Amino acid sequence: MMQYIASAIQYPTTAINANVQGRLVVQFIVEKDGSIGEIKVVSGQHPVLDAEVVRAVKNIPEKFIPGTV
Repeated sequence: MMQYIASAIQYPTTAINANVQGRLVVQFIVEKDGSIGEIKVVSGQHPVLDAEVVRAVKNIPEKFIPGTV
């Protein structure tokens, strides 16, 4: 998953010009069907970077196996 996200992120020009960099923390819910829902940026750096990471996570091509209780 980390390899996919790293390859899917297109660093925004706005962030490059503003020299914005750092680590973002994102959380999401795995729905019953294995899809991703409720993506939330827990620790962000810049709104443009946050939006790009959310876009990349939304587009993860593989379904997850949801946990059971």
